[in-house]
Amino acid sequence: MLIAALIAALFAPGLGAEENTEEEKTLYQLLRESGRFNMFLNVVAETDLVEMLEGDEPLTLFAPGDDAFDLLDTELIDLLMHPSQKHYRQRLVGNHMIEDTILSGDRRGEGEQEVETLAGTRLTYVSESDRFFLETSAVVERDIEASNGVLHRIDRILVPRF
Repeated sequence: MLIAALIAALFAPGLGAEENTEEEKTLYQLLRESGRFNMFLNVVAETDLVEMLEGDEPLTLFAPGDDAFDLLDTELIDLLMHPSQKHYRQRLVGNHMIEDTILSGDRRGEGEQEVETLAGTRLTYVSESDRFFLETSAVVERDIEASNGVLHRIDRILVPRF
């Protein structure tokens, strides 16, 4: 009877093993559960890119935290969230996504490297021993691995050029 109780306890949900470790969560789940990307999630929800963040294809997501949106003019935020601006939101979110996995320590040659975003923009990143930058954004939290890629929190929004 005691052995049966021990076996049942080991296989009970939430006991004996962690449920949904960080690497088992998708990028979208990490964003939602973090609580630090609410503004970015509001923009993502108004695009067709949610499925990609929940999918299986490897991605790198440079996600601006809520504090990055404080740096934007309120008129730009209002314009961004206007129902007629879905194409702009799509481009903005795509400008933060790369169809590849890039960790902060990856070396892909010497000096600055260029990557192409889902929005078709070419961005420059620099990975130094203790710092990682994408364009003018500093990566303030890096290498958060997910089941479908890696998340880096950045301190600025990568506004695409039109």
